[in-house]
Amino acid sequence: MPSPRKQTAGMRRPGSRSAGSSEHRNPAQEVIFTKNATEAVNLVAATWGRANLSPGDSVLLTDMEHHANLVPWLMLAEERGVELRWIPMGDDYRLDLTDLDRLLDG
Repeated sequence: MPSPRKQTAGMRRPGSRSAGSSEHRNPAQEVIFTKNATEAVNLVAATWGRANLSPGDSVLLTDMEHHANLVPWLMLAEERGVELRWIPMGDDYRLDLTDLDRLLDG
């Protein structure tokens, strides 16, 4: 059995996985707890991205992304030939969604 510090939220609080899954309408076995957002993004890129993205696919990011969010996608783009697309930031520091349809559709 893992030490108390290594226990997952599901082990410490029985039912937490089920509660989280019902709130988001997902099966409990699809709920994963991570330490933080950086770990979660890395996990998505490393697992879902590698399993589902291939050359010719694209990932849409923003000019506002934190470096920790960019690195896993940059690595995946280099490794798998995935195209990274960028939503620019305007002079008012807001996302410029003018070309969003084109960025989503390619």
